[in-house]
Amino acid sequence: MSNKCRYCDEDRMSKFRDKMSELSVTVEGTMFDNLKCKIGQFNVTPQDISLSSFKITGKIPLYVAEEICSYERDKRSTDIWCSGGLEGNVKYIDESGKIIVDEEKQETYKKFFPDVPDKYRFVKEPKSEGKPFILFLDVTSVGGLKLFTDTIKKYNLV
Repeated sequence: MSNKCRYCDEDRMSKFRDKMSELSVTVEGTMFDNLKCKIGQFNVTPQDISLSSFKITGKIPLYVAEEICSYERDKRSTDIWCSGGLEGNVKYIDESGKIIVDEEKQETYKKFFPDVPDKYRFVKEPKSEGKPFILFLDVTSVGGLKLFTDTIKKYNLV
């Protein structure tokens, strides 16, 4: 019996690479479990073996995420969305790249996140000290991925 993944044959991967290339997504790796896809500063991670569902991670400015998600809401579509909604997932990030968190949550963060000093800064008013970002979006179609790439190109984020 072959160890080759039945979902990752050369023809299928070639078609996937061609489709991603059309969307300006770079693809590294040869099999589903080692694919690394990027568009500009954003990581695009396939979420299933069908290679049609993705998670986009990176610092997506809130105004860009709002535009993408409002477009999708207007269409009554679920091609691209943010689990839990945008409001609950806004992170404020300072110039140095640290995530700004309300100081009342400092003890909880220290308890659950060992990298607190490196990634987080605690302040009284996070909104006043950082810019708002969404750190991930879920995409359930190539059309949703195209909407994302078109929008970030519009804002010169590629």
